Amino acid sequence: MATRPSNVTEAIRPGQIIPDFCLRALTGRWLGSTDFIGHRLILVFTGWNSRQSSRDFLRQLRGAYFRIVREEAVALLIVPEEADTGRLAVPNVTVPFPILRDPAAMTHRAFGAIDWSGQPAPGVFITNRHRRVIYRALRGLGETLPSAAEVIMLLEYDQLACADCGRPLRIA
Repeated sequence: MATRPSNVTEAIRPGQIIPDFCLRALTGRWLGSTDFIGHRLILVFTGWNSRQSSRDFLRQLRGAYFRIVREEAVALLIVPEEADTGRLAVPNVTVPFPILRDPAAMTHRAFGAIDWSGQPAPGVFITNRHRRVIYRALRGLGETLPSAAEVIMLLEYDQLACADCGRPLRIA
């Protein structure tokens, strides 16, 4: 059985707080995890070999953009960037949310969004308003990426009860 490379942390699990990160968007603006406190995050990681299913997931997420905004959530696409060449693994899909450069895939590694060879791999993390992971799917661990409908369902479910702050129920 293959083992994870030694320079990779364990994958972040549901219930854990996400690590802090600050990455440069393709627009040049710096964005980080603390910029979105009070919002739920949908963090979408891409890999060097973004498969058709990853592109399909991004198209679905693009179609659900207004529902995501209505649910007071923010989606971020995190793409690996080669440190020496600056090459990006941006899928051939236009998305209405920020695309963040991940130099040398350091944020991928911090989250555990890598495959068994240590290369960046697709993954999805959804957090509550307090940056606690409520859902994780990592292709590098053999997990299937969710559909956009499943993402919306998870956001709606999280609205019912916040384990961190006890925020009152919100009836849609």
